[in-house]
Amino acid sequence: MKKNILSTLVLTAVFAVVIIGTTTLTESGTMSAYANTGGSPGGRTGSPGDNSNCTACHSGTINSGLGVASIASTIPASGYVPGQTYTITGTIFQNLINKFGFEISSERDLDNSKTGTIVVTNSTSTKLVNGNNAITHKLAGTTGTNTRSWNFDWVAPVTATGNVTFYGAFNCANGTGTSGDKIYSTSLNVVEDVSVGIDDYASLLEIKLYPNPVENYFQISSDKKIKGIELYNMKGQKIRAERGSNGIVDVEQLPSGIYFVQIEIEGKIITKKMIKK
Repeated sequence: MKKNILSTLVLTAVFAVVIIGTTTLTESGTMSAYANTGGSPGGRTGSPGDNSNCTACHSGTINSGLGVASIASTIPASGYVPGQTYTITGTIFQNLINKFGFEISSERDLDNSKTGTIVVTNSTSTKLVNGNNAITHKLAGTTGTNTRSWNFDWVAPVTATGNVTFYGAFNCANGTGTSGDKIYSTSLNVVEDVSVGIDDYASLLEIKLYPNPVENYFQISSDKKIKGIELYNMKGQKIRAERGSNGIVDVEQLPSGIYFVQIEIEGKIITKKMIKK
């Protein structure tokens, strides 16, 4: 009887070790396709700054499949205007696939530093990673029939940055783990709009938000009429909108954190980052 009990305990212990080992293996990457349905860990766009893509976790040769990846934007051919907000769309297509993932970031061509501000516009399917310098999918944003697209906003850097490149890595997953997935990379290069007059650019820079950080309220300083002010959180959710504003906005009841203030003046949208204490 004692021998049988001992054998049972040994088998139970061995079974427990196998289960624990499998769990550890999963968390360390062997089954990371399942763990990463919640998004890329960050730093996997294949950009010069990241120097890594999804093949770091998923086996296979990049761009070796029959899929097509693309990055599009609402930035005109003339280029982005510093401080303006644009919509960026990442798309992946491959027949007979219904599970997808991605990560996109933007870098300054001059030194490969991250630039611009990425704003989540759909918090159900996307989220920020890599120190808020990149965007990736959530579990709810991985399904599609042969194709999947993700949208987000990008606030162009206010300073004279020069050319910027968006880098994206996309995964067409087979749902069986990390092996057999098809990884694709692509990029989109945009220029800075140098046709914006010096006076116009200086006018944009003269629009001030103060105090910042904010405790109770902030004020927009401009010599032009403010048509409207919209306030967004880091998830891209609009939490307030004021038309015909006098430039003073009460934020006393807002939780502490980082917000984006979009100011409409003379048909232009200027975005300012606001920190709530």
